[in-house]
Parts: sequence; C-alpha cells; structure tokens
Amino acid sequence: GEFWGADQHNACQHQWGTSVACPVVVGLLALLLSSLPERQRNTLLNPAALKQVVYAGSSPLPDYGWLEQGAGLLDAPATEAAARAFEPHASAVPSVLDLRPSVGCPYLWPLCDMPLYATMQPLFVNLTLLNSRSATAAFAAPPLWRPRAGGHALHVSFAYDDHRGLSAHRGFLGVRLSVSSSASG
Repeated sequence: GEFWGADQHNACQHQWGTSVACPVVVGLLALLLSSLPERQRNTLLNPAALKQVVYAGSSPLPDYGWLEQGAGLLDAPATEAAARAFEPHASAVPSVLDLRPSVGCPYLWPLCDMPLYATMQPLFVNLTLLNSRSATAAFAAPPLWRPRAGGHALHVSFAYDDHRGLSAHRGFLGVRLSVSSSASG
C-alpha cells in the first residue's frame, strides 16, 4: 500500500508497504462485515473467503507485477459488492496465466518476459490456492492440462501437496511449462 499519513510532528509523510496497507484492508473488512446480515457474514469467516473478497474488490495497478502489488488497488465499493454477492468457492492467485507480452505484462512480469523455446529450462509458476468452501479439501484427481487447438507443443505438468490437502490457510499448485522438442523444427 502507498499512502500519505501523519508523522510524529503532525506533518504529512509518504508511507508504503504491508505495514501500512494491512490496517487499511483489515479496517475496511471489519466495517464491511459489521454491515452484513449475520447469515451472510458467516460465509465470510474463513480467511480464504476474505482474501477472495479482497481480490474480487481490487484491480491490478498498471506498471507493477503481481509479486510487487498483492491484490492491487482496493476499491471499497467493489469490495462491498463482492462481499454481498460472495459464494464460497475455490480459486487461484493469480487467477489467469496469460503469458503473452501484449496481454500479461506488466502484471505477470517477469514471467511474461521469458520466451519459451524447446532447449530452455522449464518455466515454473506457483499459484496460491484459496478454498472458502470448507476447512479442508483435497484434489479429487490430479490437475489436467487441456490445450487449445495447436497447443500440443506446450507441455504442462503440476505439483501439489496431496498428502496434507488444502486448507483455508494454505495450498499451492506448482505449474511447470516447457516446449516440446518437436516444436523447434
């Protein structure tokens, strides 16, 4: 977060970082939760649910990557709308991996600046999985890559911790991208 705030001499100073953003986000969520009917508020008492609402009510900042900005710019009315419409679900952060430079950059930088070709090392991406449906969950089956037409040159494999399962507090999906040697011809 980036804000102008008071310093110890009652003057303005530029403040930034998680230590500044966290109290603002938590304050907004507390106000929002207190305004919801109890039945609706109870669906948001899971840490993953709150994180999903924050992501739904935020928009990416231009010129910053996803590792630099978290959820992006928090929009209070959009966050309220997301909370009021919330239904528990599973999701991933980032929610989309479009690595085309014209689409995914700068948000997915540096991933979108790394060309994929057959003789290079694979590209690895870790997605954070959020599960607001239950306290714990597990993959029913391993994730499956279904390429679009002409997408068979890209090999995608996944890694995840299927022994510990997913909880509202943790979960990951490792994605490994590589290009088939048949694509180099």
